[in-house]
Amino acid sequence: MGDFAKGLLNRTRILGTKKIGYCVICGAYGNLSADHVPPKGCVVITDSVLRELTPPADPNAKVPGIPIQGGVKFRTICAGCNNGLLGAQYDPELKLFVDQIRQAIHDAAQHVYLPRIVSATIKPHGVAKSIVGHMLAAHSVAETAKRMDKLGANDSLREYFLGTEAAWPQEWKLYCWPYLLRSQVIIRHFAIMDTSLHDCGNKATYGHTIKFLPLGFWLVYRQHPEVKFDLLDISPSDVGIDETSVVTFDLRQAPHPGFPEHVTGNNVAMFSNEQASRVSPVMPRK
Repeated sequence: MGDFAKGLLNRTRILGTKKIGYCVICGAYGNLSADHVPPKGCVVITDSVLRELTPPADPNAKVPGIPIQGGVKFRTICAGCNNGLLGAQYDPELKLFVDQIRQAIHDAAQHVYLPRIVSATIKPHGVAKSIVGHMLAAHSVAETAKRMDKLGANDSLREYFLGTEAAWPQEWKLYCWPYLLRSQVIIRHFAIMDTSLHDCGNKATYGHTIKFLPLGFWLVYRQHPEVKFDLLDISPSDVGIDETSVVTFDLRQAPHPGFPEHVTGNNVAMFSNEQASRVSPVMPRK
């Protein structure tokens, strides 16, 4: 199976014997629950294969993979964060967003051509807190062995997720775009650098990304003003906790399915395979 495949198996605990440790979000010690990333209501759960994000250099080499059932699960958070916050409060808002975009695309498939414009009405804070919570949960299982009082750049994301009335952390942006592949991608601690920029080392874009049909999301930290992305910014910076907003996508401007991890031109991508997962559904045999 190889060391990497074993590492993946450790990261994505399949439901089974209860484990005890520190919740990677709130720090509570006790039984850890398994968080589905992405949440169950947003995707069709099928038998899948978990693989490394980057293929081997040898095109003839076999790509190692781990069969999984019931979706990717990270046993890293307590029931309060998983069920009380994510499941009860925030995931329903993300599911509503996903359902609207999926329905718009499905309706378009009944016609000769896809619509150029699709829209959805969302609660930005509910969607943002769902994405933030799941990205925080997607830690290594080993990190539940001790309480993590500091998460570096992610401290403000944790405070936002746990705070009922907390304002969106202004140093972060949440981008979103249509993603029309069945494969799911999760990448933590991911950066892109445009080598054509002067002093490019200080202008790298750092964050976390998750993609699943029909949407991709990218949490970006302290984006340099010279770095631009043609993506929809759904950061809830200027809306109330319970306010709604209409978001609109032009499908003609959607990035390629490999965005942002498969870079082009002068861009360089930096990430660790141990913090990245690609899940492909197993297609039933005819």
